[in-house]
Amino acid sequence: MLYPKHVGEFMVYMIFYKINQKKLHEKMHGTHYQLSLVNLFCCAEYRRPRLVNYEYITMKVKLLPNDDHTNGWSAIAPSRAVHAPASGNKSFDWLIIGGGYAGLSAARRLAEIHPEQSIAILEAGVIGDNASGRNSGFAIDLPHQVGHPDVEGGRRYARMSREGIKYLENSVIEHNIKCDWVRQGKLHCAVSKSISSKLLKPDIQLLEKMGEPFNWLTREEIAATTGLTHYHSGVYTPGTALLNPAALVQGLADNLPGNVEVYEQSPVIELITEGGISAKTASAVVTAKRLILAVNGFAGKFGYMKNRLLPFVLFASLTKKMTEEQQQLLAGHPSWGITPALGTVGPTLRRTVDQRLLIRGGFAFSPSFRYSERNRSYFKEMHRNILVKRFPTLAKELDIEHFWMGWLTMTGNGAPGFGMVEESVYCAVGCGGVGIARQTAAGMAIADLATGNDSQMVSDMMSLGQPCSLPGRPIIDLGVNAYLLKEKLSGRIEA
Repeated sequence: MLYPKHVGEFMVYMIFYKINQKKLHEKMHGTHYQLSLVNLFCCAEYRRPRLVNYEYITMKVKLLPNDDHTNGWSAIAPSRAVHAPASGNKSFDWLIIGGGYAGLSAARRLAEIHPEQSIAILEAGVIGDNASGRNSGFAIDLPHQVGHPDVEGGRRYARMSREGIKYLENSVIEHNIKCDWVRQGKLHCAVSKSISSKLLKPDIQLLEKMGEPFNWLTREEIAATTGLTHYHSGVYTPGTALLNPAALVQGLADNLPGNVEVYEQSPVIELITEGGISAKTASAVVTAKRLILAVNGFAGKFGYMKNRLLPFVLFASLTKKMTEEQQQLLAGHPSWGITPALGTVGPTLRRTVDQRLLIRGGFAFSPSFRYSERNRSYFKEMHRNILVKRFPTLAKELDIEHFWMGWLTMTGNGAPGFGMVEESVYCAVGCGGVGIARQTAAGMAIADLATGNDSQMVSDMMSLGQPCSLPGRPIIDLGVNAYLLKEKLSGRIEA
């Protein structure tokens, strides 16, 4: 329920929005929807935020990730032996909390820089069943739905993302990771002419200024590639890799250097950062000299990035494998990926190497990191409707085999939570919906920063800025949900 004081607070933020709209628009380089959140919620003056609340020197973590054991990607990934949970008292030079892309790439980079030092990774659940294994499987090399950054900003972003993809691709080849990795490129598509003009045209203007290769696609050209006649137009760029994200992240975790220990199903329930690092799990106490926090939206639960991170829940489905007859009905190329021009409304679609269809549709604000079964059922039915609308020749006979949800974390201005947040404590969070490439790069960069290596990647990450401060609940809920409703209503043709 909104009380009068909450309404008053909301009005204050609206006044700041009106006064500073133009100035904030010029300063921030967030995504299309992130930029709107910045305009609505950031303070009158933008300044480097205080990244840590120092009263949290000892932090009890009260909310843990909840694995619902429904991830379709891990269900179809190669079987593996799960690393044992941490137990007893253990001591390391480095502790990394979080076994996703940032945590794993940070561990490998640290091991390369300091092969003589010991490194531990604590993962709350099973690697691959966390957020890093639940996304749509696009490793994107270019600015993706990032508004209209300047050319140099776009080049920095691309350079950073490509370093992340290069690292991943080399690991896939070196360790023979079976994750269906293909450099397929991606199609970025709009259903309506209006959204095409509003969002796709500025994208190609930036690509032209950056000197990046792309193809503008008509409805007929999209249909020739995908078999879909639903889209008005799109932009094809060749650098994106498509993959099974759960299989990839599991392969990365299982092929780390010998001085890295991985502990799965080891959620941290207490963290002490005074007089050294001490992390307590249900069955272990792990101490270290330095800490890297790579837990994305859960950073706030550890006392860092408070009121700077925006967790969203998204939903995905995988169909059964298509028969030969169904593949012929669909036509087009045997593997492709489509991202929607309006990411909060339109679905992401893929035809996978093993001939399944992936649907990612549904976008909801979820600061509690929980979602009801009733709401899950609503989005599951939505996916069935998307299948019917996009693939009418297949929908009657092609069943959805897996349906799951996962969280991504955004910030008000699109900037990542990156850097030293306290003495000997470093943070690499805020995936922005492009975590495969960007968080891989962020993990490498945070390892460089923590070891005093002034690399180009550190410079590129720092250039993205820091997350702005946001109002607390329920004001943030009101604003974000109002914005998502506006997007849904104005862009409903894209659904």
